[in-house]
Amino acid sequence: MIAPLFGGKRAKRAKCPIKFLEITAAGAVGVYSDVEPYSVVVDGLNGIKCENSAESWSAAIPEGRLTASYRTEAPDRASYPDHRAGLYQRNAGASCAATLESAVLHSLLNRARSGKPRIAYFCHSPYLSGAGNRLLGYASLAQAFQFEPVLFLPSGVGATAEVMQQRAADCGIAISYLPLKVETEMDVSRHLDESAIAEIRRWLRQNRIGLVHSSYLMREVGEAARRLDIPHVASLYETYSRRRGRPPL
Repeated sequence: MIAPLFGGKRAKRAKCPIKFLEITAAGAVGVYSDVEPYSVVVDGLNGIKCENSAESWSAAIPEGRLTASYRTEAPDRASYPDHRAGLYQRNAGASCAATLESAVLHSLLNRARSGKPRIAYFCHSPYLSGAGNRLLGYASLAQAFQFEPVLFLPSGVGATAEVMQQRAADCGIAISYLPLKVETEMDVSRHLDESAIAEIRRWLRQNRIGLVHSSYLMREVGEAARRLDIPHVASLYETYSRRRGRPPL
């Protein structure tokens, strides 16, 4: 299986090695871009790494490079040299639990008619990416703790029926659509969309949302929550990036 990734932007370099985890769990051999998120991959030991060029990928993919013994043994050798990937997975549940506990205090003063505290989850895309999968997992966990999650997607995808909508529907999680402006890098020259803020703010107020959780950078969502004094968790997924001297979040 192949896992190409361009590392030109911080948001890309900050991704966790989710494809490595999934490929390994499937018992397959992975071919990965030689970028920061896949530093856990040791070329020839637990995967194959290559530069982001047509020549490198053409040399790495052919079946001739994957002998029968390599295909059999590589998944068993898929260890994490510094255990950062495994540590993230173990800490994810504890971090989410802490978020939910903080929501209880806020939601006591702002409860939905059903009696359950409502949490709004804003996802950047209807496609099941790593960030979207985690956000949907948090929503399912919230549901198990007797919170009422609502999944929000960009209004332009309302007519589609992608995996995110299907899985949310299977879990009984309500889905709504709002004008979301999604950024992977902050564009300081872009002015906030006041009409989008007003629409998001109106929905949050009318539906008595107690906590907002968004993936990626959604400044209009953050501003709408701020004006209503609603706690806002923004998962930017910069856990692994150590470039420019910045410590991991």
